[in-house]
Amino acid sequence: MKMKTVLIALACLMVEFYHDEIGGISWMSASVNRLCKNPGDVQSYPVKASTRIYKGQLVCVDSGYLLRASDSLGILFVGVAAEAVYNSGSSGDVFCKVYRKGIFRFSSFSAIEQARLGEQCYCADDNQVYKYSGDAHLCLVGVMVELEPVGTGTYVWVDIHKGTNLGSENGVFKEPFEA
Repeated sequence: MKMKTVLIALACLMVEFYHDEIGGISWMSASVNRLCKNPGDVQSYPVKASTRIYKGQLVCVDSGYLLRASDSLGILFVGVAAEAVYNSGSSGDVFCKVYRKGIFRFSSFSAIEQARLGEQCYCADDNQVYKYSGDAHLCLVGVMVELEPVGTGTYVWVDIHKGTNLGSENGVFKEPFEA
Protein backbone atom coordinates (compact mmCIF):
# COMPACT_ATOMS: atom_id res chain seq x y z
CA MET A 1 0.00 0.00 0.00
CA LYS A 2 2.87 2.37 0.79
CA MET A 3 4.37 1.83 -2.68
CA LYS A 4 1.04 2.71 -4.35
CA THR A 5 0.77 5.93 -2.29
CA VAL A 6 4.35 6.89 -3.15
CA LEU A 7 3.75 6.28 -6.86
CA ILE A 8 0.57 8.38 -6.86
CA ALA A 9 2.36 11.23 -5.05
CA LEU A 10 5.29 11.01 -7.48
CA ALA A 11 2.93 11.10 -10.47
CA CYS A 12 1.27 14.25 -9.08
CA LEU A 13 4.66 15.91 -8.63
CA MET A 14 5.71 14.95 -12.16
CA VAL A 15 2.58 16.55 -13.62
CA GLU A 16 3.21 19.75 -11.65
CA PHE A 17 6.89 19.90 -12.64
CA TYR A 18 6.11 19.09 -16.27
CA HIS A 19 3.63 21.93 -16.36
CA ASP A 20 6.02 24.38 -14.72
CA GLU A 21 9.40 23.32 -16.06
CA ILE A 22 8.94 22.56 -19.76
CA GLY A 23 9.95 26.07 -20.70
CA GLY A 24 8.25 28.31 -23.18
CA ILE A 25 4.55 29.01 -23.02
CA SER A 26 2.72 26.74 -20.59
CA TRP A 27 -0.96 27.63 -20.85
CA MET A 28 -2.93 26.40 -17.89
CA SER A 29 -5.17 23.43 -18.55
CA ALA A 30 -6.62 22.98 -15.07
CA SER A 31 -7.36 24.97 -11.93
CA VAL A 32 -4.63 25.19 -9.28
CA ASN A 33 -4.59 26.15 -5.64
CA ARG A 34 -1.99 28.86 -6.15
CA LEU A 35 0.14 29.65 -3.12
CA CYS A 36 -0.71 33.09 -1.78
CA LYS A 37 0.08 35.39 1.12
CA ASN A 38 -2.57 37.91 2.22
CA PRO A 39 -5.11 37.48 -0.59
CA GLY A 40 -7.77 40.13 -0.72
CA ASP A 41 -10.00 42.54 -2.60
CA VAL A 42 -12.10 40.10 -4.60
CA GLN A 43 -13.85 41.66 -7.59
CA SER A 44 -16.19 40.13 -10.19
CA TYR A 45 -15.58 40.68 -13.90
CA PRO A 46 -17.70 39.74 -16.93
CA VAL A 47 -16.04 36.96 -18.95
CA LYS A 48 -15.38 37.16 -22.70
CA ALA A 49 -17.44 34.86 -24.95
CA SER A 50 -16.23 31.27 -25.38
CA THR A 51 -13.63 31.67 -22.63
CA ARG A 52 -12.58 29.21 -19.93
CA ILE A 53 -10.97 30.70 -16.82
CA TYR A 54 -9.14 28.41 -14.39
CA LYS A 55 -8.77 29.06 -10.67
CA GLY A 56 -5.28 30.44 -10.01
CA GLN A 57 -4.86 31.77 -13.55
CA LEU A 58 -3.42 35.22 -14.29
CA VAL A 59 -6.30 37.15 -15.89
CA CYS A 60 -6.69 40.38 -17.88
CA VAL A 61 -9.43 42.46 -19.40
CA ASP A 62 -9.75 43.30 -23.07
CA SER A 63 -12.54 45.62 -24.21
CA GLY A 64 -14.07 45.25 -20.74
CA TYR A 65 -14.19 41.42 -20.63
CA LEU A 66 -12.07 38.94 -18.68
CA LEU A 67 -9.73 36.52 -20.45
CA ARG A 68 -6.54 34.59 -19.70
CA ALA A 69 -3.41 36.70 -19.42
CA SER A 70 -0.81 36.88 -22.17
CA ASP A 71 1.95 39.19 -23.31
CA SER A 72 -0.28 41.08 -25.72
CA LEU A 73 -0.84 44.70 -26.61
CA GLY A 74 -4.08 46.26 -25.38
CA ILE A 75 -4.91 44.00 -22.47
CA LEU A 76 -4.80 45.01 -18.81
CA PHE A 77 -3.86 42.69 -15.94
CA VAL A 78 -6.56 42.65 -13.25
CA GLY A 79 -5.50 39.81 -10.94
CA VAL A 80 -5.64 36.09 -10.20
CA ALA A 81 -8.82 34.06 -10.79
CA ALA A 82 -10.41 33.07 -7.48
CA GLU A 83 -12.66 30.49 -9.17
CA ALA A 84 -13.01 28.45 -12.34
CA VAL A 85 -15.72 29.43 -14.84
CA TYR A 86 -16.62 28.73 -18.46
CA ASN A 87 -18.56 31.21 -20.57
CA SER A 88 -20.03 29.22 -23.46
CA GLY A 89 -22.34 32.10 -24.36
CA SER A 90 -21.95 35.75 -25.22
CA SER A 91 -19.48 38.12 -23.60
CA GLY A 92 -20.77 39.11 -20.17
CA ASP A 93 -23.13 36.14 -19.69
CA VAL A 94 -20.85 34.77 -16.95
CA PHE A 95 -18.86 36.55 -14.22
CA CYS A 96 -15.65 35.42 -12.51
CA LYS A 97 -14.32 36.43 -9.08
CA VAL A 98 -10.73 37.74 -9.18
CA TYR A 99 -8.20 38.49 -6.44
CA ARG A 100 -6.89 42.03 -7.03
CA LYS A 101 -4.52 42.09 -4.03
CA GLY A 102 -2.10 39.61 -2.50
CA ILE A 103 1.34 38.13 -2.90
CA PHE A 104 1.14 35.13 -5.23
CA ARG A 105 3.68 32.48 -6.26
CA PHE A 106 4.19 32.09 -10.01
CA SER A 107 6.55 30.15 -12.23
CA SER A 108 9.24 32.28 -13.79
CA PHE A 109 9.50 32.15 -17.59
CA SER A 110 13.27 32.66 -17.29
CA ALA A 111 15.78 32.86 -14.46
CA ILE A 112 15.38 35.87 -12.19
CA GLU A 113 18.38 37.07 -10.22
CA GLN A 114 18.16 38.01 -6.55
CA ALA A 115 19.19 41.58 -7.46
CA ARG A 116 15.89 41.97 -9.38
CA LEU A 117 13.72 41.83 -6.26
CA GLY A 118 11.66 45.00 -5.92
CA GLU A 119 11.42 45.36 -9.70
CA GLN A 120 8.31 44.90 -11.81
CA CYS A 121 7.46 41.70 -13.68
CA TYR A 122 5.19 41.01 -16.62
CA CYS A 123 2.88 38.29 -18.02
CA ALA A 124 4.58 35.66 -20.13
CA ASP A 125 1.29 33.75 -20.30
CA ASP A 126 -1.55 32.87 -17.92
CA ASN A 127 0.73 30.95 -15.56
CA GLN A 128 4.19 32.52 -15.77
CA VAL A 129 5.82 35.90 -15.23
CA TYR A 130 9.11 37.30 -16.42
CA LYS A 131 11.36 40.24 -15.76
CA TYR A 132 11.57 43.18 -18.12
CA SER A 133 14.41 42.82 -20.58
CA GLY A 134 13.72 45.61 -23.05
CA ASP A 135 11.38 43.52 -25.21
CA ALA A 136 7.68 44.20 -25.68
CA HIS A 137 6.65 42.79 -22.31
CA LEU A 138 3.50 44.81 -22.09
CA CYS A 139 1.26 43.38 -19.38
CA LEU A 140 2.48 44.43 -15.91
CA VAL A 141 1.66 41.91 -13.16
CA GLY A 142 3.30 43.48 -10.12
CA VAL A 143 6.47 43.74 -8.06
CA MET A 144 8.74 40.77 -7.34
CA VAL A 145 9.15 40.41 -3.57
CA GLU A 146 10.71 36.97 -3.05
CA LEU A 147 12.45 34.23 -5.06
CA GLU A 148 12.01 30.56 -4.33
CA PRO A 149 14.36 28.13 -6.05
CA VAL A 150 12.73 24.71 -6.32
CA GLY A 151 14.63 21.97 -8.16
CA THR A 152 15.94 23.42 -11.39
CA GLY A 153 13.21 26.02 -11.75
CA THR A 154 12.65 29.37 -10.15
CA TYR A 155 9.43 30.54 -8.62
CA VAL A 156 8.80 34.17 -7.81
CA TRP A 157 6.42 35.70 -5.26
CA VAL A 158 4.74 38.76 -6.76
CA ASP A 159 2.77 41.52 -5.05
CA ILE A 160 0.01 41.96 -7.64
CA HIS A 161 -1.45 45.12 -6.08
CA LYS A 162 0.87 47.36 -8.13
CA GLY A 163 -0.14 45.63 -11.36
CA THR A 164 -3.88 45.75 -10.71
CA ASN A 165 -3.77 49.47 -9.91
CA LEU A 166 -2.10 50.40 -13.20
CA GLY A 167 -5.45 50.58 -15.04
CA SER A 168 -6.99 53.22 -12.83
CA GLU A 169 -3.81 55.31 -12.95
CA ASN A 170 -3.77 55.23 -16.76
CA GLY A 171 -7.50 55.85 -17.10
CA VAL A 172 -8.17 52.51 -18.80
CA PHE A 173 -11.13 51.95 -16.50
CA LYS A 174 -12.42 53.97 -13.59
CA GLU A 175 -14.67 51.59 -11.66
CA PRO A 176 -14.24 47.80 -11.53
CA PHE A 177 -17.18 45.71 -12.63
CA GLU A 178 -19.43 44.34 -9.90
CA ALA A 179 -21.63 41.29 -10.31
